[in-house]
Amino acid sequence: MPIAKWFNPRISFDMFSPEVQQNPYPYYRELRRHAPVYHCKKYDHWIVSRYADVATVLKRADLFSSTILAPLESTLLGADAPGHPRVRKAFAAAFTRQRIAVYRQAIEMHTTRCLDQILPRGQCNLMPDFAIPLPISVIATVMGFPTDRHADYKRWSDAAVFEDLGTLTPAEQQPYKDSLQEFFAFLEQHLQNSRDQADQQDTLSALIVTVAEQEKFTQEQTLNLAKLLFAAGHESTTALIGNAVLALLKNPAQMEAIRENPGLIPAMVEEALRNESPVQFVRRRAVKAVEIAGVQIPAGAQVFALIGSANRDETEFPEPDRFDIRRAPRTHLVFGYGPHYCIGAQLSRMEASIAFEKLFSQLKSLQAAQSLDEVEYLDLLQLRVLKCLELIFESA
Repeated sequence: MPIAKWFNPRISFDMFSPEVQQNPYPYYRELRRHAPVYHCKKYDHWIVSRYADVATVLKRADLFSSTILAPLESTLLGADAPGHPRVRKAFAAAFTRQRIAVYRQAIEMHTTRCLDQILPRGQCNLMPDFAIPLPISVIATVMGFPTDRHADYKRWSDAAVFEDLGTLTPAEQQPYKDSLQEFFAFLEQHLQNSRDQADQQDTLSALIVTVAEQEKFTQEQTLNLAKLLFAAGHESTTALIGNAVLALLKNPAQMEAIRENPGLIPAMVEEALRNESPVQFVRRRAVKAVEIAGVQIPAGAQVFALIGSANRDETEFPEPDRFDIRRAPRTHLVFGYGPHYCIGAQLSRMEASIAFEKLFSQLKSLQAAQSLDEVEYLDLLQLRVLKCLELIFESA
């Protein structure tokens, strides 16, 4: 079916369809051109796709409430003023540029450990061998978690992500519910340890305990907050590493430019974030009736702000479908905009930069061991994460 026919009034545009999930960008382009604010009658939600309009939805918390996410987490992700700014400020202090610099040595250590395991083999599956375990190891260190339970951390994090899919049958949901209960039991014990043990006082978990006590959070709120910070602390970075490697494989001249000039890596990270946004959309609730792009969104409506589309908006990024490591697009919206801007953005950037610095310093060559046209993405509504990416390489 030609893309334009999706906008026939008798046909609902389904952003959750398998076709859109695997390659959403042609559909996003048509939305921006022909229906920048699109009412999906099938699910009764409103889709906003242009850069300026997405930025407005993200910035104007007075018009678009985050409390629609409160069933998942009600103190930070799913909160509005006055509670949200106060809680966010407390956690933002733990993620300043100066504070995360303390983690550089740990990130370098974890990166080296991952590479030491795969380099002798000359081949790997990028996602389970590197892109997944590295960010999990880093956020576990930041949280003060034990270092020997990475398989559990991944399973629990998957459960937290799949919890919000809304497309699973009760039977399919049950394993994730069981994993979440196991995760909450672990978090409850770990947070108690953070209260009692001196060596835990400088961890993110200890800060969670302090903020929870100051704000008088319930036990459920505290555990959900810890779950959020852990999952958010690595999922986007995992996606970023996979998407960046894939983009470089598709653009070998740019990979060679990075080999010749590693100073381009931070700019490459920004372009990878823009080009293949790890977070494709965020949800908000319209506080009152509001007009965007000439379309009236009713009060109480569920609004999807398409970050993945905004980051390919031609009015903000010329030739948006072209991957260009010299673009350095610092205005992209991957980490949000306004009051809910991601507090861990600098940590994610530093992780990715260190990962690629070490990767390219230790590899003489890097190639795909599978057809790049057949690469698939996980069926995750909000995150754009590769299923797998088979690689072959030669050590330097």
